[in-house]
Amino acid sequence: MFGGGEGFVILIGIVAVIFQIILIAICANLADSQGRNSLLWGLMGLTLGSIAVLALLCLEDRVVRRKTTGTAGQGSIFGGENKGPTAIPTVKQYDSMRCPECGESFTTAMCPYCGYKRK
Repeated sequence: MFGGGEGFVILIGIVAVIFQIILIAICANLADSQGRNSLLWGLMGLTLGSIAVLALLCLEDRVVRRKTTGTAGQGSIFGGENKGPTAIPTVKQYDSMRCPECGESFTTAMCPYCGYKRK
């Protein structure tokens, strides 16, 4: 079908294209996990190849991660009360109630429609 080494050259070309696609995917996923633009880094992976992957590995993460301590129910993200600068404020939920002033139902301490406060 192909004369001489043409088949080998085509095989090398196919392997090179597959390798390049893998590098693009690695760059895009790694950039996304670090909080960077995955499209831009995917294009850099296309043009720079493994150099872009190495550059991403050397850069620090841009993603701000919350620090949590403790076990479930003791100040962790799984339950309990969080304290400190990373604490997430919680809204106390009440049973559903009809507002005596406007007739709307609500589940917080104050009616969001007219401002009526629970007693």
